[in-house]
Parts: sequence; C-alpha cells; structure tokens
Amino acid sequence: AKRIILMMCKIAIEAYKAGQPEFAIRVCDRMLAAVVGNPLSESPPRYQPRGLISFGPYPIEVEGALLLAESAYTKALSISDQLKEQGLMSGVDDEAEVKPPEGSEGGAVEDATIDSERPSLHQISKEQKSAASAKKKELVKALLFGMELSREFQQWWMVINGLTHWWNLHRDFVQASHERPQLLSQQMHGDYLAGLKEMQSYLCGDRALPTSSFKQRLVVNLVLAYLDASVAIGQLSAVEADQLTVLRRLDADGRKEVILRV
Repeated sequence: AKRIILMMCKIAIEAYKAGQPEFAIRVCDRMLAAVVGNPLSESPPRYQPRGLISFGPYPIEVEGALLLAESAYTKALSISDQLKEQGLMSGVDDEAEVKPPEGSEGGAVEDATIDSERPSLHQISKEQKSAASAKKKELVKALLFGMELSREFQQWWMVINGLTHWWNLHRDFVQASHERPQLLSQQMHGDYLAGLKEMQSYLCGDRALPTSSFKQRLVVNLVLAYLDASVAIGQLSAVEADQLTVLRRLDADGRKEVILRV
C-alpha cells in the first residue's frame, strides 16, 4: 500500500509539472485521504495516520514523508494556478461583502482580482465565489500540512520550502493590501490570518527553525504580513513586546524594519 501511495505522490507532482493542475489535485486528494483521512484537519496535529498506511516515526521512512509533504505543496500550487486562471487572488475572501468607501454614494468598489481583463468578483456567481473560497481554504491546509509533516521529520529545508511557497502564493495579496488597506480589514480570508499565526511557531519558540535554516528576508516578510493582518482586524496583541520574540533572531536590518512597522 505504501508503494502505491508514493507512486501517487510522484504522479501528482509530474501532473503539475505537465500543466495538469486539476488532475494533480485529484490525485493528491486521493492520496491524502488514504493516509490521514479526508478532509485535512484545520488545526494541528494534521498528520495522524489511519489504518496501515503510515510513515515514520522519524528517523525512519523520511523519503516517504518528504514525498507526502511535496505532494501537499503540489496541491497548493495547483489550486493557486486554478485561481489565477479565474483572475482571483489567494488570501481574499471572495464571499465577503465589501462596504463602499465613505462618500462614494454606493459607487463601484474595487475588487481583488489579479487581471483586469478577467471577470471581476462582481461578475462571477455566488456559487463560484463559494467554490473559490473553499479552494483557498484547501490551499492553506495543504501548505500547513506539508510544513507540519516536514517539521515532524526534522526536514527543515522542506519547512523552508513550505514557507517560501506560502509567501510566493500570497505575495500579490500582501502587495495589493499596501495599496488598498481595505483588503485586510474587509476582504481578508480568515484562513490566511490563521495560517500566518500558526507559522510564527516555525520562526521562534521550542520547535522553530534552527539557525542554519533561518532565512532572514523570508522571515521578515512573514512577520510583517502577520502583523499587518492582525492589526487590520483589531488584534493588537500581536504587536505587544512579549509576542515579538522573533526579534531576537532577526539581524539588525530585520529588527529595524519590524520595529518601524510596529
């Protein structure tokens, strides 16, 4: 059974490389359902093997765990490709009702699409918005599953891969929110903030990345994204001193950048 699971992982990865995201997602879902059940848990621990199909514990069967993690990342990348095809942006709650700016007298509200030539949020149906929101939830869960599994097997380079994927898949949203702060206060997907909050445990604490794997620029980006998102919805505790222990691990430039934002 394990050999079949590993083959499915490889098929999903190759399907994504071949430009077949929908097929890759289907294979990933079947594989993950066989190992941990379906759907993936929204909170840790997510890697709780069921039945006879399990890998580990560390340090055995590391290769199998890595393939599971990579296929989870592949699912997230595939979902992102599908969203981009629709002109939609990761991190945005497509079902959120956006209030028109004060003084606009009910005029047009900017939507959070990537490409102005593609359908805007106002042009897609309620069912399509619901489907897109569900996909974004699955994207977040897949990334967090891969990172959690990689940490469980002490494969820190694979954790870094997951953090990098997170940043790359949400960078458009972060950049857009700098220009349009209402994206965070009115249109932010709840799982986006929850994921950022969970990822802080990879940056500082007992089970954080070792110094050898600590990527300064990536960590600063993730910390700033978390602070911006938290403050936007009134969670000011995120900027309190005892919550910013990650500052101890940042270099001088990184500390300065975070402190200036706070």
